[in-house]
Amino acid sequence: MPITDFLTPPGSNTPQNVDDDPSVRSDVLLDLNATSSPGNNPWAQLIGNPGIPGTPNIDGGVINTFSIGARQKGSDLDFLEAGLVNRNNYICSPTGITQLSNNRGKYLPLLNLLDPNPQTNYVSQSLFPRIGDTEINQPWAGDGNGYFTSYEGYVYGDPHITRVQWGNGPYPSRPPGKGTCTNPVSLPIPASLPWNHVTNYPVWHDVLFYNPDVRKYIVTLLTGNVPPPEQVITARELLGLLGFLNGL
Repeated sequence: MPITDFLTPPGSNTPQNVDDDPSVRSDVLLDLNATSSPGNNPWAQLIGNPGIPGTPNIDGGVINTFSIGARQKGSDLDFLEAGLVNRNNYICSPTGITQLSNNRGKYLPLLNLLDPNPQTNYVSQSLFPRIGDTEINQPWAGDGNGYFTSYEGYVYGDPHITRVQWGNGPYPSRPPGKGTCTNPVSLPIPASLPWNHVTNYPVWHDVLFYNPDVRKYIVTLLTGNVPPPEQVITARELLGLLGFLNGL
């Protein structure tokens, strides 16, 4: 759950956060940030040296990885052909929710998630009290799931935290258009946003660890040895991934 002001209640024009609501707030993120300030996270110094090859030893260390430059899925071939995914629009990530009044809007019942093609229902038809909403989403705002500004916290500039930002293709010289998102990129671009690790395969939230470049980075990080080249994804892995993405 974001810790930023993202939720606009019915009849209001001012977004607010849910940090005071113990039923939905992100306690872990709030606890980590409680004693932190920009570029200074005391909790990070309590964690052992990550042992990153080629970097100096420091007291404590954290790896913060995020795929801010992920692009949307175009076809299953994105997982097999290097660079194909780079032609797609950047993925849209939720940055705000506007709640609706007068029983407007739709909702997705949990049981409908069991269907191959889940369908939404109208809030006005619900047997229980519900509040409909509309979602604001943007490119360069997250990994298709989490909101970058909330996830990032105070890690930027902290020498005890190594930031590993993933993106499809090199970071461009200018922000993209809004593509299929509801809103364009927020300006100005924060200094912490540009990615420093490039991959030519899908890297959005749900498929992060299917990405061969991510796996290579993790194996090298944990073992100190660069693994040999591997097949991007086997037929069995691809079938399992497609089943997961389609709720099967």
